[in-house]
Amino acid sequence: MSTTLTSSLDTLPVELIHRIFTNLDEQTIILSLRYVCKRLYMIVNVYDCYKLNFESILKFNFDRICQFIQPTNVISLTLSDQHITPGQIQLFFSLFRIEHFTRLSSLTLIDIEDRYLKQILKHVKNCTLISLSIKQKDIYNRSKTTNHLLSTILKQPSLQKLTINVLEDGTDMLCWPMQCTISHLTLFDCYSNHFSIIFHHSSCLRTLFIDYCNLIDYDEPIIKITNLVPMQQLISLTMENASLDMDKIEIILSNTPALVHLRLIGDIDRIDFPWEKFIQTKLLKLNKFDFFLTKKVDIDYRSINIRRLITLFQTVFWLEIKHWFVTCELIRHVPRDFRHLDDEIRLYSIPPIDRHFEYHPDSNRIIFSTLTEMNNDTTMMDHIHSVYLETKEIMAATTKKQNSTSITRLFHQVSDLNIRIDSTWTIDCVHLISTLIDLSQIKKLELVDKFPQDSSQIMTTNVLKILEQACHVRSLIIIIPWLVITDTKIINQLCSMIPSHIKHLEIDVGSMNHIKIILQRLDHLSSVVFRYINGKPTWQTTIIEWLSDRRDLTYCKESYELYIWLGTEKMNMSQQHRTGRKRIKLTDHYTDS
Repeated sequence: MSTTLTSSLDTLPVELIHRIFTNLDEQTIILSLRYVCKRLYMIVNVYDCYKLNFESILKFNFDRICQFIQPTNVISLTLSDQHITPGQIQLFFSLFRIEHFTRLSSLTLIDIEDRYLKQILKHVKNCTLISLSIKQKDIYNRSKTTNHLLSTILKQPSLQKLTINVLEDGTDMLCWPMQCTISHLTLFDCYSNHFSIIFHHSSCLRTLFIDYCNLIDYDEPIIKITNLVPMQQLISLTMENASLDMDKIEIILSNTPALVHLRLIGDIDRIDFPWEKFIQTKLLKLNKFDFFLTKKVDIDYRSINIRRLITLFQTVFWLEIKHWFVTCELIRHVPRDFRHLDDEIRLYSIPPIDRHFEYHPDSNRIIFSTLTEMNNDTTMMDHIHSVYLETKEIMAATTKKQNSTSITRLFHQVSDLNIRIDSTWTIDCVHLISTLIDLSQIKKLELVDKFPQDSSQIMTTNVLKILEQACHVRSLIIIIPWLVITDTKIINQLCSMIPSHIKHLEIDVGSMNHIKIILQRLDHLSSVVFRYINGKPTWQTTIIEWLSDRRDLTYCKESYELYIWLGTEKMNMSQQHRTGRKRIKLTDHYTDS
């Protein structure tokens, strides 16, 4: 088997190997394939189309790749200062000068601060960028210089794809060229006043994606959307995490007659909008319509008949011409903490497109669907990757049915699970959750605990039960307010339960001693976030100084949080460095492939 592989690598043309590289991530190419044989070692060294994506990389691997890479061989670069890689952008540009990346065609910067963004833009404005993506951390502190540089880049004729934050009041002062060449635009935090700018300056725009789109003017004078220039070339429009005023949506969509794909996810002010009539008169080319629309309703609004509402989607147009299926639900929320909660109407296309799903037991909802036997087809939920649930609701529904077997496996592909825990957090509840969700698929687990402090033993027992089944979790978020006043015994208990496959941890702490215990006990972590509402500002400096003597790291400080990206233990760094050098020396002396 190995002889056949070696023979293939010896005879396969370099051009084909490069083509294979385009389908692999850079960590695989540089850290694995490079050491397979001498020929691959040489090919990897001269390859000049690297697409470096450091968004969720371990710091140890980041350091190894940075030691290897040549800036002129990089055509795409992604850097991130998110929670799992804080301080990465500053570290990267302490190692490289951005002007040396002369062949860069794609640049993505995530959670970047303005001071770094300004320096980067000064140099990349001279690159022939095809794609630029910027998600800025401190958008309201964006400087005039940064806005000027961004405006300059917007005029580049090569730029085709742009992702950027915009400001609600328009004070970002971006100057959009009249003949903007951008064909794919993604905006964060878009408001009513931005649509006129988009429609007037985007004559080449083919796809528009808006995340956090707010078209409802709460407690403000109504901002009208007027003077829109029809966008005859726009074929795809997506609005997610949106607050939608349907009068404004009607105006916007009336000026996008060429739409082929429309996706809407968010809250809506009118649940009974006449979609069929509107599509037949304004969106004649639409062949894919995905939506997940919700409306909060109080007890007086229940007069709306969801059975009558679903009949709007049981026509020949929906079922036979378009083959679009729809579900309508009325969710009756279980009151929490004796507070009144509005109920909720959900109207969504099938299969549901919102990858995040708030689970409510059948006993708390009324449901109608145009798809026959929808509830028996659990594969409809396989696209769901994130689930939020409340233990109180699950236990209440089970008690009402008096039969725990009534809850069946519904979610098979969930990777993110958010559990809100209250006084019904029992062993039986853990079993019910594991029946409902395939916990072995979970990669990110968030536990929000509303227990009193004296229930710490119940909490630790059940967290352990969850973690025993969630054997592939890499990110664990524990929001337990009373941890800040607990003793070290509970912190040690938690540490003893957290397995080595968890690489990222977010947790509340009450003292520097808590932080030290966690860092010493959980030396397998690659990143950690400490929250300390009652902590002193001097903690951050003291902890970083203490940890810097022990671990390679970068970090980011905020008022009540400390983010740390952890690298190699310093007592082992020299040994690993010698091992790394020895490994390269051996590959240089390969005599056979």
